[in-house]
Amino acid sequence: WPNFFDHPPMYLDQLPPSNVSVQCFRQLVAGQGSTFGLKSLDLTRAIVLRDFRDFVLNRLNISNPNLSKPNPRAVRDREKLVVVGLRVAGSAGGVLIKDLCGTVKRAMSEADPHGLYRVECLFPSELSFQEEIIAVRRARILVSVHGTISYLSLFSQDYTQQLSIASPKELKENQILPWASHFRLLYLTWNRMDSLAALLGLCVEAWQQAEADEEQEHDG
Repeated sequence: WPNFFDHPPMYLDQLPPSNVSVQCFRQLVAGQGSTFGLKSLDLTRAIVLRDFRDFVLNRLNISNPNLSKPNPRAVRDREKLVVVGLRVAGSAGGVLIKDLCGTVKRAMSEADPHGLYRVECLFPSELSFQEEIIAVRRARILVSVHGTISYLSLFSQDYTQQLSIASPKELKENQILPWASHFRLLYLTWNRMDSLAALLGLCVEAWQQAEADEEQEHDG
């Protein structure tokens, strides 16, 4: 909570019984996570997610180009880096998950035949929250198992390409990531890993187009 709020959370079951009935809230949102699925969201969520990212970056004193003097070559100057978010050794997951970083490296050799991109493995559980965000913000392309790790893309820089991999049953409708507009989200299921190189190729092409658009805008 210190990353987001000035005061610790207050739990009603920890308060004296005599005080529980007199607690007042200016705004209260209650319910299970699935209660706040896509059906209950509106199109303003993209703005909220972007503002949330900027709020956290400011709170953690992490450099945020969106809140400082804009760099006219911001897209071109981004490091050509693919970050693969992994779980620690011994955690839940089959062979496909454990070999994900190696799989991405092999797929990138096809998606990026000129070898312009570098692939870096990331173990978020070994880093502080601030270090996780800094690592994610270096990436042009993020690849991860669908779940908590994939939500680090919320703090990514604009134009980042996020590829989240999961089994079909894990891709539930109560997701907030598809509503974000500051990064592009792609989903891939484990039974279609033969499409990984093609999807990474789309990510590379998206960056090429972003660079071309930036160049055209700068020349104009």
